Amino acid sequence: MITEDLADLALPPAKDVVILIADALALGPAYSGNQLNSDNFPAFYDLAVNYPIIALKSSKLSPVENYRALSTGLWPESFKKNEAETYLKSKAWTEFWRHYKKQEVPLKLLAIWDGDDGENTKLLTEFLDTAKRKKITSVSLVLSVAGDGLVDSKWLKKYLQNEWPVTITILAGTNWLNNNNHDWVKTNLSYQAVILGLGTTTQSFNNYWVIAKEDLAPVVLVDSYGQPLSLIDNNDVAVCLGFSNYDWRQLLSSIIKEDWSRFTRLKTVKAVWFSNRLEVNDLPIEVLTANKEVVNKLLITAEETAVVTDAYKLGVMNHGWFNNMKPASLVLINNVVDDEEKISEAKKRTQELLDSSAKVKIINLSWLEQAGRSGSLEEVAKQVRLLDSFMAWLSEKVLVEDSYLLITATYGWLDAVWDERLEQFNWQKNNHNLPLLIVANKLSGKTLGAGESGGELSALPTSGDLTLIGEIIPLLLGQKKDSIENVL
Repeated sequence: MITEDLADLALPPAKDVVILIADALALGPAYSGNQLNSDNFPAFYDLAVNYPIIALKSSKLSPVENYRALSTGLWPESFKKNEAETYLKSKAWTEFWRHYKKQEVPLKLLAIWDGDDGENTKLLTEFLDTAKRKKITSVSLVLSVAGDGLVDSKWLKKYLQNEWPVTITILAGTNWLNNNNHDWVKTNLSYQAVILGLGTTTQSFNNYWVIAKEDLAPVVLVDSYGQPLSLIDNNDVAVCLGFSNYDWRQLLSSIIKEDWSRFTRLKTVKAVWFSNRLEVNDLPIEVLTANKEVVNKLLITAEETAVVTDAYKLGVMNHGWFNNMKPASLVLINNVVDDEEKISEAKKRTQELLDSSAKVKIINLSWLEQAGRSGSLEEVAKQVRLLDSFMAWLSEKVLVEDSYLLITATYGWLDAVWDERLEQFNWQKNNHNLPLLIVANKLSGKTLGAGESGGELSALPTSGDLTLIGEIIPLLLGQKKDSIENVL
């Protein structure tokens, strides 16, 4: 049973966003066993001291102590089996529900859970059902699925069809991302979940993914580090294909042979994003043909989509991938940008894209992949500064953009060049030092930045779940970012 002191625990002040953690294992600090503090996880630490956090279930590593060390304004409570319902009926929670009902304060809830049909889902269900029983109708629900990327489809469908605005982001958790063998059975199940019309799912393999969505709910597209890729309106449908040498053969084969007809049910293709890791010379010609078939089908249905790609994929261009793009589309070729002259050229060509009339504009800054590929540490640092200057310039352009603008960038060779270089410079493979992307959509009144642009070769938080939290909060609040430096 829940003890009296736990049941009567003082609640934090009501704020715009409440973070609900149905499974504490979804949090990188708890899973890794690291103490959650400003040194180890600065982005999440800053967030945690400003927003209420509810942990409905703890791990063996006891994140209760970790969270308590941060702020008395958190709800770091641990439960034994079947105790959630008792706790939600406690005196403290009664006051919580009364506040949101009486004051008509919107309850914006970011829920993180593992997406299965076990105890954690029951905990989350009890919380949501309690909110309904208390007639808390103004709830904006964001569900971030950690773990294997699998979802209890019946549960998901139920909450997609309720009266609340719901955004679903499903991403592979830490265990999966660090698994070099890749569990293809789980991958296929996760893929089937979205194709069958249950919302949105993300499958992550070494920072690449396949995403499909039907018009059941808004969606935030994320990569494997939890960085948002785009915000798509309720009436829009996006199909984004990201290819890498590790995963795309199996996935594309499945799409072409079995599941393509399911894609045709989608109303409008708004964007197509290409990975920069397409090693054309290593692929058999029949596979290239299959890729071309998929991409051309997507581009035929895309309306007024503009794409900026790079010279790194000229081999792909020569195979005719872009032959069927609409006249309103725009393709620009950017070379590797590693000096002032090339930065100027990149700005010129990017400005041409921004000046175009396309409703959807995609800038794929894959040339960032070349940064740090060779040269001394000093040379790499110079390239980072150049790229930071470009992204600072670009971030100002985003603020006046009236179209959908998706700016994507890879992690670059600064992340994992060669093992010996990583050892030589004491870098961590999962750290990123480049700004990742900016998404602008003035049509919906939201501008969202993502990434860091400090230009320093320093360690950053590596947990995708924590990063996702930091990026979703400004989205929930509808805040605008005036430059990339101000991102959480």
